[in-house]
Amino acid sequence: MDKSPYRDQDEEREGRKKDAIAFLRQHIVEEGWYQESECDELVEEVKQEMDEALKYAQQSSNPSPEEMYDDVFDPETDNPVSVDFRIRQALHYSQG
Repeated sequence: MDKSPYRDQDEEREGRKKDAIAFLRQHIVEEGWYQESECDELVEEVKQEMDEALKYAQQSSNPSPEEMYDDVFDPETDNPVSVDFRIRQALHYSQG
């Protein structure tokens, strides 16, 4: 859950009761599809993958403003509208 200081411990506990990932984990263990140890291993693998992705992102240079929206669309998407265009459109309408 969110570790931000604006959430008190009671709110944190209530949020954990609704945690879809925890619910799914409990369900697949109860159904016998996975063992707790397998779930723990998967969690560790995902944490490691996320740490590696974060490290890569932090070590990578930032794209230029002209390139920052490149390659954000699925190649199969027909006529995608760029984020840059939508931002400019929204700014135009808000000034309008």
